[in-house]
Amino acid sequence: MTKTLIRQIKNSVLLLVTILVAGCGGESTSIETPRQLVEAMKVKYDGEWYDTLTFTQETIQYRSGVADTSIWYEALSLPGKLRIDIAPMESGNGLLFANDKRYVFRADTLLFERDEIHPLMVLGFDAYVQEPQVTLAKLDSLGFDLTVLSEAEWNRRPVYVVGAHAGDLRTSQFWIDKELLVFVRVIQRGGIGNQSLVDIRFRDFQTVGGGWVASTVEFYLDGTLSILEYYSDIVVDREMSPDLFEPDAWATATHWMSEDGDTEDVGP
Repeated sequence: MTKTLIRQIKNSVLLLVTILVAGCGGESTSIETPRQLVEAMKVKYDGEWYDTLTFTQETIQYRSGVADTSIWYEALSLPGKLRIDIAPMESGNGLLFANDKRYVFRADTLLFERDEIHPLMVLGFDAYVQEPQVTLAKLDSLGFDLTVLSEAEWNRRPVYVVGAHAGDLRTSQFWIDKELLVFVRVIQRGGIGNQSLVDIRFRDFQTVGGGWVASTVEFYLDGTLSILEYYSDIVVDREMSPDLFEPDAWATATHWMSEDGDTEDVGP
């Protein structure tokens, strides 16, 4: 069964449920806990969210007031796999996130690996395709307080905030757009003694397939912009070799080729 057919069936079912609920005078279930929020994120896009994503990323890193620009070629296979090739491709430099680990390559050689759960992968992508209990376990391991749910406003839109009470911007937390249930912001403590704050913001959303992609990502360190990312050539549900996401096949796997994607500039 194709994804298009699945979406059509789901839309028909949702329309029927809406009619029945309206006829009975019922109301939708409210979200009152982080667990309910994560479950709702999965349900809203179940069977619709893309399985793979590729794009070209312009990465601007600010060091001592100087902007350093590079091009990264990125491929995601959901859940949990992200490959980043840093231009030029023939350099063999890049990163691989898989198996809850980070692998770093230089000249096609594995430089080092370490255990790491990528919070942006979990919140921005994996939560829509994997079971909620898996997402919740990973978020708990990342240090978010999954007993706290509050609300705020972001870019003139209401959001849910998990991990911090209203007005608290110094505790680790993540923000979810209340209407679309897409991830828009995360704040995490880090550095020596957890005294630093990393604030990452997803912006300029585009519809792709049955899901969303933020085509601009901003990284702030202690309130100062440190990294800007711009995505282009966005393509979803591209068939890719599984070897692309295997550390042992970093240099030998058949790489994806850039194609034009069908995107639309709407959303939060």
